[in-house]
Amino acid sequence: PPAIVRAEASAPDRSPRGEGAVPGLIRRRPSVSALRGRRSVIAALWAIAVLAVPSGALAGAGAGSSSPAELVRLGDRVLFQAYTTAAGRELWATDGTGAGTALVRDIKLGTGSSNPSYFFPYKGEVVLFVADNGVDGDELWRSDGTNAGTQMVRDVNPGAGSGASDPLAMGAMGGRLYFSGDAGTTGPELWVTRGAAASTRLVRDIWPGADGSAPHYFAAIGTRVCFSATDATRGEELHCSNGTRKGTRLVRDLRPGSAGSFVDWVTGVGRVLYFRADDGTHGAELWRSTGTRSSTRLVRDIQPDAGSSDPESFVARGTRVVFSADDGTHGREPWVTDGTRGGTILLRDIYPDADASRPVDLVAVGRQVWFGADGPSVGEEPWRTNGTKSGTRFVADVAQIGRAHV
Repeated sequence: PPAIVRAEASAPDRSPRGEGAVPGLIRRRPSVSALRGRRSVIAALWAIAVLAVPSGALAGAGAGSSSPAELVRLGDRVLFQAYTTAAGRELWATDGTGAGTALVRDIKLGTGSSNPSYFFPYKGEVVLFVADNGVDGDELWRSDGTNAGTQMVRDVNPGAGSGASDPLAMGAMGGRLYFSGDAGTTGPELWVTRGAAASTRLVRDIWPGADGSAPHYFAAIGTRVCFSATDATRGEELHCSNGTRKGTRLVRDLRPGSAGSFVDWVTGVGRVLYFRADDGTHGAELWRSTGTRSSTRLVRDIQPDAGSSDPESFVARGTRVVFSADDGTHGREPWVTDGTRGGTILLRDIYPDADASRPVDLVAVGRQVWFGADGPSVGEEPWRTNGTKSGTRFVADVAQIGRAHV
């Protein structure tokens, strides 16, 4: 089957998204992100299974796989990308039935792949994404789920092939979508759009010249969008923007000098940002900010001294954030924070002793956060948490259930 190449959420990635034997995918979020809201994870898994049933037909004759991925909800349908021998990897839509599953548009005509990826729901009306029509390179597109309503937003970097603007990361705030785009002379910088060519513009060239600041990990707080970006003198640090050049600024240089603190996993909860950063003293640890220099501080040194707990996979649940981290004693396990040192705690040592459960694909579903974790007797299976120790529970041994139905 066509291979799926996955890259972590919103991080800039310069690897080719390729064609031919390996129709590539860069996944902005876990596939089950389409199933947020009132749909349960179990329903999500069944929805993916339904899509997989006709995969041989999608891929072509025989037992080939269409490898549906990048599922995202739009109204009462789900948009996704899938592979067929006739059209390559393109944009599809489904209402959950075989008859209601169809190709939306063959963006790159013929058997080549446009590789639609980085799907981002916008205003509940369209999905914005990155695609290559074979003429303009990777550019920003929009779709309302119809052929006529699937159009390029703007050719930010005009030209064929090598003229791609490569808009890899996106974040919405105040009816506008911010993204990282390369106009050809600036490198990847901060752009904004309202979904039309006329409203698509460069906000600020944070790192002047052709290198680019590569903004990524966008999160909204108040009337601003905050993100990680790099410049020549400070390295990679936290920035915020109100959509104007003057209002786009560095929040705080956490690691003075050009090395940078490598800010990532920026997540907004109300008016508070949570993120991972390395100040050069404590290692990569959990930080918080409200977008000002004075409010930006270390929450807790989870793995003390210069060791790094490397918190990652942040998911908001109410006023708290669930994430995974390694405290140096329990291995990588699920944690939660309310923004205070005392309120930053290990939820459960799922795999006791020196081993680790390594939680993956954390996703909010209703009032729960679901994730995959490796337990000592069942292997990697689904878990869920409500953000408390007692509410962090094993869901089911899916592998055993599957074997019972074979």
